Amino acid sequence: MLLSLSSTFIKRPVLATVCSLVIILAGAITLPLLPVGKLPQLAPTQVKVTSIFIWLVF
Repeated sequence: MLLSLSSTFIKRPVLATVCSLVIILAGAITLPLLPVGKLPQLAPTQVKVTSIFIWLVF
């Protein structure tokens, strides 16, 4: 089954392109419909950088 499915897409690249575009379009349409309110609140990312610079003169 998988071999025939892959050979179909290899023989018909336009069909593969249309199927890919349909999948991307369906994902883009359903993305705003996902329930984001159920996700937990995340703290903002904080980064602290500390460095010590020692100037040596010879």
